[in-house]
Amino acid sequence: MGINEFLFLVINSLAGKNKVLDLIGIFLAKYTPFFFIVFLLYLCLRGKRKPTICAGYSAILGILLNFTIGLFYFHPRPFMEGLGKELIKHSPENSFPSDHTTFMLSIALTLLYFKETRIWGIFLSILGLLGGLSRVYCGVHFPFDILGSVFVSLVSSTTVYFLKDYLEPLNKIIEGVCDAIFRRKKTVVPALFLITSISTTSLSADFKYYSRVYAEDLSYSVKQVGKRKREFLIFGALLGASFAADRGVRSY
Repeated sequence: MGINEFLFLVINSLAGKNKVLDLIGIFLAKYTPFFFIVFLLYLCLRGKRKPTICAGYSAILGILLNFTIGLFYFHPRPFMEGLGKELIKHSPENSFPSDHTTFMLSIALTLLYFKETRIWGIFLSILGLLGGLSRVYCGVHFPFDILGSVFVSLVSSTTVYFLKDYLEPLNKIIEGVCDAIFRRKKTVVPALFLITSISTTSLSADFKYYSRVYAEDLSYSVKQVGKRKREFLIFGALLGASFAADRGVRSY
């Protein structure tokens, strides 16, 4: 047994022993990327266009790098090898690197490069790592998958940051399209982010799986609907905390 499998079993051995911990792990594993999407929309509406657009570039580049790696290297997921306990269902596909973690960390690390969003970059980096580790906890990724995502995210975010000046013409085109659509230059949402939120998550096969599962949830029992409400309440609390923290940072 290699160190990758050993570390996975250590983390995943906690799964199924505590219902509260399982709920937190499943929530982070499934929904954390959507918090990043909502948060980028929030940053954009606050007028931080350039960091938001660059974060979108970075997320797209990171997912494309993952796709390229998958063309040349395949590593099965833990449940495909009969290892650990699987808390969330996932299609049997390549495990390395983690698309979810790459998506989140590419955004977070890009925001770290910009002084105006550096504090949020730190917060999102921590959240992204927690989201990645929660996927190990839930049995759908190995620890090295997350480590690989960290490396890919560093490459994508660094590349985009050093090319940011060359991307200005494209930025202006994107902002111009958005201005034409929304007709409000001060509150427009960059089209690139909307493209990122759809394309990058859609490239992950398990996102498609979850979309199908969520559609089926509409016919679930009252008990399961109640459980979904609790998850959205947690999500709302996280979003509210981020807004409160932003006001604290601005007042400071």
